[in-house]
Amino acid sequence: MINSKRESVAHSVAFFVACALIHCQTCQAENPPNQISEEYFQAYDKCPFSVLSKDYFARFNRDCGREPSEKEVLVDRDWRILYSNKSNPLTSLMASYLKQFLNERMQLSVSTSEVDGSRMNSEKAIILMESGGGDPEVSESFTITAKSDKIIIAGQDYKGLRDGIVRFASLIGLERAPVFALGEQIFKPRIAIRVSDVPWMGSYRDVIFGGFNAVILTGSIRDDVFEAVSGNIGSLRMLSQSDAIAELKKDQDPAVLSRLKCLAKGARENGLKVYIYLHLKPRIQADDPIFQAHPEIRGALIADGPPYDKYHLCTSHPLVRQYLSESVQSILKEIPYIDGIVIIVGGEEFLHCFMRPYQVPARHETNCQRCDKRGLEAVLSELCDYLGDAARQVSPNAEVLAWPYSAVHYWNGHQDDRAQLKFIEALKPGTALFTDVVKDDYVEKPGGIRKLMWDYSIDEPGPGQRVFTQIEACHSKNRKIYIHSEPELAFEISRLPYIASMDRWAQRGEGIAASHADGVFVWSFFRPDFGTTSREVFQHFWWESSDTAEVVLEKLAVRIAGNEAGRELRKAWKHTSEAVGYSPVIDDYLSGPMYLGPAHPMCADPEAQLPDGFDYGVYKSPVKSGVFESDVKGQELFLKYFRQMEQALVKAVDAIDRAENLVPEERQLNFEAEAMSVRWFYHAARTAANFHESCILRDKILHHISSNLEPNDQIQQDYKKWRGILIDEKQNAVEALPLMKKDMRLDFYYGHNGVGKAPHKHGTDMIKMKIELIDDEITGYLPDIAKKLNLSISG
Repeated sequence: MINSKRESVAHSVAFFVACALIHCQTCQAENPPNQISEEYFQAYDKCPFSVLSKDYFARFNRDCGREPSEKEVLVDRDWRILYSNKSNPLTSLMASYLKQFLNERMQLSVSTSEVDGSRMNSEKAIILMESGGGDPEVSESFTITAKSDKIIIAGQDYKGLRDGIVRFASLIGLERAPVFALGEQIFKPRIAIRVSDVPWMGSYRDVIFGGFNAVILTGSIRDDVFEAVSGNIGSLRMLSQSDAIAELKKDQDPAVLSRLKCLAKGARENGLKVYIYLHLKPRIQADDPIFQAHPEIRGALIADGPPYDKYHLCTSHPLVRQYLSESVQSILKEIPYIDGIVIIVGGEEFLHCFMRPYQVPARHETNCQRCDKRGLEAVLSELCDYLGDAARQVSPNAEVLAWPYSAVHYWNGHQDDRAQLKFIEALKPGTALFTDVVKDDYVEKPGGIRKLMWDYSIDEPGPGQRVFTQIEACHSKNRKIYIHSEPELAFEISRLPYIASMDRWAQRGEGIAASHADGVFVWSFFRPDFGTTSREVFQHFWWESSDTAEVVLEKLAVRIAGNEAGRELRKAWKHTSEAVGYSPVIDDYLSGPMYLGPAHPMCADPEAQLPDGFDYGVYKSPVKSGVFESDVKGQELFLKYFRQMEQALVKAVDAIDRAENLVPEERQLNFEAEAMSVRWFYHAARTAANFHESCILRDKILHHISSNLEPNDQIQQDYKKWRGILIDEKQNAVEALPLMKKDMRLDFYYGHNGVGKAPHKHGTDMIKMKIELIDDEITGYLPDIAKKLNLSISG
């Protein structure tokens, strides 16, 4: 987020997790529904692709033609799942999940049994053991031993057994049959703490079988609306039970705390570590009663205007410190097993005096004199420390995860410290760094492009150099560091449920697993978690394995689309991954042709008023995004890149077309989810290329006319080319319309996934309006231009 205008969208945009399998009646509250959020929830619930997030197991199907080789054992219908009658309750739960997977997806009819130790060596059984497996020195490691008549999954501990069951299901899922390689395999986690959110309308079972051993609690206090992650459920002021500042007690909402407690209970019952996210919004008006009662706690005046009349609470003041400490402690008294608290201390959310201060004098860091005297590193490290101390009064091992999101853009005087090394140096024990996998790195490309990863991207799989610098700095200080990646979102084309550049997602999973970070958050912060393939692929890199990324992707493609079609899907992923490399820029949020795609107008007449409905996100000319000094040079270079992107995606769509009639019936939905992503990406890239070329030609022709120059052959050829591009773009929109009709996840009407700025028309209506607009431009506006160029009307 490079300017304050973006802050209203950034990270206030988000997602809702409907805990269908962990629903708790006591967690209901009377909240006025947000109309768009409610519509979004209802539309997604009816969307055929919602099954991917509602039920992780639904992506698996048995291939009845897949027979075991002589080096594999087949789990047959009459096998049993056995575990000790002295097992941890989690083992019983995991056995029931495994039974569900095998019976529903692998077409078996296995049973589960609690038995005493003497019966734990039966034949025709999957035997679950809480000890004796894995590496004795590695917590949560496990061993899977496959013999001709039994399979033994043995953990180093009961959580290792949990992960062994997850890996076993994942591997036979990739094989499309209940077969497993004979022999003994020891699996050790490559990254110890693996955190995710609950997929939209899914369950904690889906978190576990996604390969995660921890969860970040997110959602709404209602089950029938969509709510931002930085909304009620993360509001420290709502969750607080502190009496320290009487004027803030009105913000407290016991229903929110009750809901968070309910969500945490379900996570705990599923053996997951529990993390929460807290923010300190909203900003406070200058005339608020809190400042009338306590003028001394007023902190920095912030750059949020005009008018500039909002302030932060000063976190250095003893009263604010008391309030924040008591608030955290009161939350953990209700949920005493919280393992960590994530707070953004960079450019937004957990507000403090160094966050976007207004008109800071030269050589100062903030306009709050109290904090400015102490310095940013001292104040923020102390803030994290006293929040952590408060948490550890209840949960001794709890830590604060400090996230300097966009700090390089908003911390005054720290623009040269891109890795926040001074902040890391100041971190106290019990505070960990939370960082984004590629945030604020640059990607250099031919022609002079220096693409800034100012927000989430998959162009650079990562981790980026900034992260490795931070890892080294944290570990040299004996501080932990956690890497965050969005599971699906990338702002190269942010409206897609996910970009099907699976080579890049796999490379990211491998990169994070090999990074030596202390943990990973694969967390959908901006929007719902749609449970797509990019989210799934991470788990194949969490444990030591003999399979390469290519083997994983080949097997994954075949599992999704079947043997013949899977080979074509694999090609489509490769071409889509190539296409991402031609992205020249990350545009502003929710704007431009790569966001609106084939709904974006061409603006052939730059002075024309656009129809009602194109009220947000439209560019009337290409935006140079601060990369080039010359607009035309930038536009022409961007055009070259978008055409190359389009050409790569033509190959991807061709592969999808070849696969389409080869997909077995039971795999059609999973394949269609992939096809939708590839096809929409193609249509958006085609629009972006057409838009850039159309605008370049438009401006050249209009300049020629306005300069009263005589028509010549070149300008007439330019006109004909321009007209041809508009005709092509009309066809592009016509071809894309059925995709928008079929997949509501593409619909701009829902804003950035339920909240935030958005057109007030549905995507289908916008595409239809765009088609009509191009028709008018071709038949009405262009003929006038043709006359001025001495061309026939039909020319």
